[in-house]
Amino acid sequence: MLMGGIGLASIGALGAMLGPAGFVATVLFGSAFTFGGGMAFLGGLKARAKARQAALPAAPETTTSPSVLTERARRVHSILDRGGSFTFEHLVAELRWTESALLEALVYLKQAGTMVEDLDLDSGQWVYCSQTSEFSDAGRAGALTLEDRQARAISEANG
Repeated sequence: MLMGGIGLASIGALGAMLGPAGFVATVLFGSAFTFGGGMAFLGGLKARAKARQAALPAAPETTTSPSVLTERARRVHSILDRGGSFTFEHLVAELRWTESALLEALVYLKQAGTMVEDLDLDSGQWVYCSQTSEFSDAGRAGALTLEDRQARAISEANG
């Protein structure tokens, strides 16, 4: 993209300098120069973004043993079972863990379906609560997704 843009801009510039000075030629070569310059600019941005992406370190792989992960999840779940919703920062402060340790535990709980992650619209923060908590809407009829409601309606109609 970068080289194509430079080439098109060069053709436009050379054509404007050497070509006839008619209206059509001016529009044609001026457009080629402008379009080529834009392509070269965007190609340069794309090349720089690729270079930055390549320079980023790879995400560390988690090598946490399943027993440690299960114990962390149990401890987080004991806090969530108290009721209410907790922010990530509150959980880090209460557990006194590193952010990566808590993150692994929360992801584990979310994938297991025992924790709900929700956006608190009043504060704008993500909060976490137990799936079985009274503050969680999960498990109630009002908390069904559209697909769940559709499947429920079909099953009620059929039987």
